[in-house]
Amino acid sequence: MGVLLLRERSKARGSPVWGYIEQLPDSIDTPVRWEAAELEQLQYQPAIDEIRQQQASWRQQYDKFAAALQPGAGPCSWEDFLWAVENVRSRAFSGPYTGSSVGEKARTLGLLLAAGGGYTLWAHLPLEQALNGLISVLVFNIMYDLLISQKLKWYALCPVVDAINHNSLVESDVQFEYFQDQFVLSTKSAYAKGQQVFISYGSQANGSLLQYYGFTGTGWR
Repeated sequence: MGVLLLRERSKARGSPVWGYIEQLPDSIDTPVRWEAAELEQLQYQPAIDEIRQQQASWRQQYDKFAAALQPGAGPCSWEDFLWAVENVRSRAFSGPYTGSSVGEKARTLGLLLAAGGGYTLWAHLPLEQALNGLISVLVFNIMYDLLISQKLKWYALCPVVDAINHNSLVESDVQFEYFQDQFVLSTKSAYAKGQQVFISYGSQANGSLLQYYGFTGTGWR
């Protein structure tokens, strides 16, 4: 996803998501950018060790990515890489992978019905045989969504929603509505017009919030 973000940014105003990219922060002050002396000021060795492992892992990923760039692709600096990975790591939502959307499945089903009907008439196949084939396709699609999607995950950047700040005391949920083909944010908190809305990034310790989002909060888990 970070690579896709870099690719779209390289297109500038030619990218269909340029408006979204423009509002992303130029950098996020997370500890992955800190020098050794700054890390030591945390005075908490488990957190320091976690961040050092992250620094080493991201640097290794960058080296592999930079080495794999095709001739003419243009250089990608460490700062460019950090910009993409930090934005994805701090903003992406994830959930079970459901394959194509309901709309796409409906279009595919329509094509199958048309093609199957045409072939049935051309080949003079019994209607029962054609229906059995169609039912097999439908069952496969349903089983794929129910079984395969439980093992795979999608990741998505959701404009506006991904800019909402965190509060661990808030009960909220962001879900992909399969049949509506859209993301829905819900919260149990009541908000007045003009009031800041919060969501929960999940049950995370302050160390995790600092490491991946660049902030902590008093009284937050």
